[in-house]
Amino acid sequence: MRVSAFNDVKIYNLSAGKSLPEWISAKQRKKLEKQDVDLQRRIELIQDLEMPDISTAIKCSKDGQYLIASGTYKPRIRCYELSNLGLKFERNIDAEVMRIEILSDDYSKLCLLSEDRYVEYHAQGGRYYRFRVPKVCVDMAYLPSTCDQYFVGNSSQMYRFNLEQGRFLTPVDTLASGINCMSINPEHNLICVGTVEGKIEAYDPRYRTRVGVLDCGLDAVIEGSRVKTVPAVTALAFRDGLNMGVGTSTGKVLMYDLRAVKPKITKEHMYELPIKRLHFNTAYNNDLVLSLDAQSLKMWDRETGKIYANIEAEADFNDLCHYKDSGLFFMTNDQPKIQAYYIPTLGPAPKFASFLDGLTEELEEDTAAAVYDDYKFVTQEELEKLGLDHLIGTRMMRAHMHGYYMDVRFYRKAASALAPSRAETMQQNYIRDQMDKLREKRVKMQKDDGLPSVNKDLFMKLKTVTDKSEEVDSKKKRVNKKQAAKQERSNTILKDERFSKLFTEKEFQVDETEEAYRLMNPVVSKMDLKKQKKMEEELQKEQEESEESEESEESDVEARKSEDEDMALTEDEDEEPIEDKKDKKKVVKDQRSKAEIEEEMKMIKWMKKRYELKQMMKTGKSGKKMQQFKVEELKDGLESKQAKKRSKLSLESRLETEEIVHKSTATEAGHTATFQLEKPAIVKKREEAAARHLKERKEVVRRSVKDLKLGKLPKNYWSRKKK
Repeated sequence: MRVSAFNDVKIYNLSAGKSLPEWISAKQRKKLEKQDVDLQRRIELIQDLEMPDISTAIKCSKDGQYLIASGTYKPRIRCYELSNLGLKFERNIDAEVMRIEILSDDYSKLCLLSEDRYVEYHAQGGRYYRFRVPKVCVDMAYLPSTCDQYFVGNSSQMYRFNLEQGRFLTPVDTLASGINCMSINPEHNLICVGTVEGKIEAYDPRYRTRVGVLDCGLDAVIEGSRVKTVPAVTALAFRDGLNMGVGTSTGKVLMYDLRAVKPKITKEHMYELPIKRLHFNTAYNNDLVLSLDAQSLKMWDRETGKIYANIEAEADFNDLCHYKDSGLFFMTNDQPKIQAYYIPTLGPAPKFASFLDGLTEELEEDTAAAVYDDYKFVTQEELEKLGLDHLIGTRMMRAHMHGYYMDVRFYRKAASALAPSRAETMQQNYIRDQMDKLREKRVKMQKDDGLPSVNKDLFMKLKTVTDKSEEVDSKKKRVNKKQAAKQERSNTILKDERFSKLFTEKEFQVDETEEAYRLMNPVVSKMDLKKQKKMEEELQKEQEESEESEESEESDVEARKSEDEDMALTEDEDEEPIEDKKDKKKVVKDQRSKAEIEEEMKMIKWMKKRYELKQMMKTGKSGKKMQQFKVEELKDGLESKQAKKRSKLSLESRLETEEIVHKSTATEAGHTATFQLEKPAIVKKREEAAARHLKERKEVVRRSVKDLKLGKLPKNYWSRKKK
């Protein structure tokens, strides 16, 4: 069961939910119902209330005990006994049923109008009689006072068939070329027919003469609406002896008083689809009109035209049946399930479904789902501007009040595809410029961040690309062709005057709400994250290099001091003046090995960190959390970093810097050399721990085997009785 709300009116869809196939076994059915939560929550109001393909017509008996429905495929009718909430019988027929008329209080006398011009009368046992109508008929009505059955269709005549005599009577001639619908007033037996020309003709059955003609086609046309043909009358219904409702092919409902020429009120469905059924609900102080078209069922006030509730179709609606004095509705549609809706505010649940009242009371506390989610409201003028007025009446548009609801994504596509008019854009730009000039006079903080006012993100991306290109040019490294093309594009966009407006005028602002941008945005954001990580890594490397350079400069300064002292001594001893001291220093510096310089740098770093930690422990002034490190941990960290750096070096450089055990042996093919690298600190620790553990195990005093009694058991030990 699905619950929705419209104008604070709760509508319960009793046929919503999953359905199980007929061919499934009872065991599998129980198993599925236990596993699936949706099947457990569903409400099957009437068992097998469905058709194999689609359902066409539906009618309820006068005593309220039986429900008759027709459908395809194959064409059939089904009778449901409401007191038992199940199927009573099913009959297959030759052609699809267009209309059902129940002649008795129960199901014992039925009249079926088929689309192949045949009329069938069914009794309790089955088909009783069958005859053919001269022309194709679309509607029929029964007059109990004379036992006459009237048929109308694609002709200017009303055919009469008398059930008492069992023969056709003289047909009634009309002024129309074709008749779409007919209705007989139950109070004074006035016969009214709706014609293709948009007129209603009224006849007196006693004299078979025309009483009056009412032109509804002109009344259905509203000023400003586009009309290609005269609206035809497609639905008729009487509320009482004087009030009548008329539905047209353009989706309008007219309320007439038989004594007046003009309608009291005109209601528009906004779908421009033919009205199929009209029904008046006067029970429980309600004066509502129910009008049905293919897309919706609208319930509105007869006097004011104010919408009371609205039911949207999942598949095209075909027929409507309202169970008397209740809020229960049955509707046939272009899908197998016959739709059942319950509205508590229109009336209580019928006796056969009294449990519905208890269920609805429990669900009243739950919030109802919104009817129109992710939809945009558009008026007819906006649709004409967008060029989407040809979609009125389709499933793309949902009529509501004075406009339509349409999908937001579809609206954005249509709006982006529409070229704006030149005059409107010029006017908007002029107003915007004037407002900007007024804003400039205000006092505001000056921020010289060097960024433009338009497309800041794009400027930053292009700037990063150009900065990278300059760095690469300065370092004189090779660049891929793709990278070079990107760099050239970014340079041209930033430096070329033709693209200067891209960062100054707001017309060129990138619209981040556009669907294409949204689709590309996740990819762009991922690319930006990757670039950001690379930039961070590069910055870290630069910082490390700067620190190393500073430390190397300090060590060089100390070395230079010592060299100067040595040079002074040598000058005194040898008395040989040195003209260029700088060349001498370079020579001394080159003589030092790389390994010595690296070791000095590492020791300086380690001492520096140790000194900083001691200062932090003494003063306690630090933005970071206080942590106490051991010297061993710091050494381990340095060793792990050293191991990483060593792994990146070549074998030749590693042989020069590390102490390696070298062995060479002579073989038949030549000499072979084996190198044993120094073990890492973690491996050494593990080996030392294992050796310590073995030493402790050896020192532990163990119990000797001699203390155990290993003698043989006496004879018949297992056979003796135990105490």
